[in-house]
Amino acid sequence: PLAPLTPLAPLAPLAPRPLARVASAMRGPDRGEAVAVGPSLVAGGGDGVFAQRAFLPGEQILQDPYLASVLRIWPDRLNGPLTLDDIYGALKASGKGPELLENGPSLYRGAPDKRLVGYYTEWGETAVEEPDERASVVEAMLVLAYNAYNSQPDNRYQLVYPLISKVNHSCTPNACVIAPENGPGEVICIKPIGAGDEVFVSYLCDSQLTHPLEDRATQFARNWEFVCSCPRCKALGDDTRRFSCPDDGCAGHCKGMTAESSDLEVLPCDECGRMPEEDVVRGWADLEDEIAELLKGLPENLYCAWCPCEEFAAKHPEHCLAGRWKYQLAEHTDCEAAAAEDTEEAETLRAEASVSRAAWRTCAEAAMGTPLEVPESPKRSKAPKLQLEQAPVC
Repeated sequence: PLAPLTPLAPLAPLAPRPLARVASAMRGPDRGEAVAVGPSLVAGGGDGVFAQRAFLPGEQILQDPYLASVLRIWPDRLNGPLTLDDIYGALKASGKGPELLENGPSLYRGAPDKRLVGYYTEWGETAVEEPDERASVVEAMLVLAYNAYNSQPDNRYQLVYPLISKVNHSCTPNACVIAPENGPGEVICIKPIGAGDEVFVSYLCDSQLTHPLEDRATQFARNWEFVCSCPRCKALGDDTRRFSCPDDGCAGHCKGMTAESSDLEVLPCDECGRMPEEDVVRGWADLEDEIAELLKGLPENLYCAWCPCEEFAAKHPEHCLAGRWKYQLAEHTDCEAAAAEDTEEAETLRAEASVSRAAWRTCAEAAMGTPLEVPESPKRSKAPKLQLEQAPVC
């Protein structure tokens, strides 16, 4: 559901919604102009960031010092959402509000008809006493809301970058963002990129990218107010709902269709081309509903969910629900390993967690078509990982 429009609504987003309007270029380290900003290929995407040369997985595409670093986690607020007053206080404490407006003129601020713009404007009427100050405060808050990345690995800061924050989103990204608490951010290639190609990152962490299309669409609408038109979101089949082909010996999958029907419809098997029988599809639909309901109760009902979820994961290992179950199981087993008093028991539990996490990674990679481990590059001493386990913060 959409966040309620009250002063307590947690409105700090996960990542930016860049809609740049000023063309510019960034000079890469020792390699000339590495990227340039120009009209995006995405409908409604404003400007995007384009590679000026070819990049291989693992290579750094660009490095970008942040414009602002705003604290977003306080020890006394670990159990509750931040209010806009909290975020405003952190922005003032950082002293970066004026710099956001001065050095980020092309960063997206929202349109007058956008929900967040109206809400922030309404908040400013009561929160900012000085009328002359009010418009600039609201504008700076909107720049932060639409364009900030959470710092890695602990989400302690919101970071706004002059160039990284202009990179557009895709659920099939060809790059990822590294946003450390200290030092410049980086955009790293994760798929081969040709000269002239637009650079895309994901505004969602990998665990969210494995959620069904409908769930992802809700995230985009709530946090950044856009409709994703990437190949995954426009496809007829939802690649996160992958049911194993019922034919013995066939390794293919039948994808759930993205049609707006309440009844499950599937595509023919992508391997043998067979369309499953109606009773098989009805069985899949009932099972999918059952497992989805069990997963809603995690981690409290983990032991009740164990057998049916394990059976589902064995039958449909590349279905997103199987991936979510394995992810939760890995987290639980890691906690048990940390609490174990016996060294041998701890090692056994950690090994079990690794198996569960590997199963989740297989499921995620099948859906996204992207290795979660960024390959090593001869031009990089150490290849970074995508943010595999960064929990949702909105």
